Amino acid sequence: MNETEVFWAVASKAIRAAPIAGGGPRDVTTTGFVDKFVVAGATIFYIDGEKVMSVPTAGGTPKLVSATSATAKSIAADTAAVYWANPRGTIQAIAR
Repeated sequence: MNETEVFWAVASKAIRAAPIAGGGPRDVTTTGFVDKFVVAGATIFYIDGEKVMSVPTAGGTPKLVSATSATAKSIAADTAAVYWANPRGTIQAIAR
């Protein structure tokens, strides 16, 4: 969720958004596999198998942020970096 929209994953294959004030949903991305995601400012970061991806909240083409050695189990972001945990519990990060 950001200031104007709420976001959700649909059947692990898409991220959708709808205005908080009301209105119909729209696709943000339908590319790849969406396991977990986080909204950070104007960007959505998500786990796609063994990849961390990003896409603008307005929609567009996803970009590879990082290839991981195993499927990440959780994801978070702040203004400085994107963080994810691998299955062994190790936290990895990459600067935004």
